[in-house]
Amino acid sequence: LNIAFYFCIISFNKKPNVILSVSLIDAEKTTNLRYDVQASAISRGGFMIKIKTWGDTKINIIGGSWLAVAN
Repeated sequence: LNIAFYFCIISFNKKPNVILSVSLIDAEKTTNLRYDVQASAISRGGFMIKIKTWGDTKINIIGGSWLAVAN
């Protein structure tokens, strides 16, 4: 799953550091929980969040927050 985010109010002068946090996850209890969340394609105007699972993992809901910080 790829989700695009754009900095609507401001644009950074340089590519920012992006910090991600997962704060909510609802997954099937009969399978192992395996997931990876990464920020990618980071630019002055936005970034992508990539969420990946593998094996028999089944995630129903995932939520979180992000913070972009200027270098």
